Amino acid sequence: MPDGSKVWITNGSKLTYPEKFKGKTREINLEGEAFFTITADKKKPFFVHLGAHRIKVLGTEFSVVAYPDDQIIRVDLVSGKVQMDVNNGK
Repeated sequence: MPDGSKVWITNGSKLTYPEKFKGKTREINLEGEAFFTITADKKKPFFVHLGAHRIKVLGTEFSVVAYPDDQIIRVDLVSGKVQMDVNNGK
């Protein structure tokens, strides 16, 4: 990733992100499964958008399973903290 964070995605998953993170946040979009190791940056929080939901990353390592056709989103935390925003305030 542009900030040094690492992401491993499974076959059939889709990850979109900018060439360079601009502004006050680092934001990406995920459909499917991925494992993340996020570079810490308290001044630029990291967000993973999962359709209408999003994860605010407050720590470092976690995995996500979020297929668009499934009713369940699964987040497994390895270390650190994450915050799940359901329906992202919508």
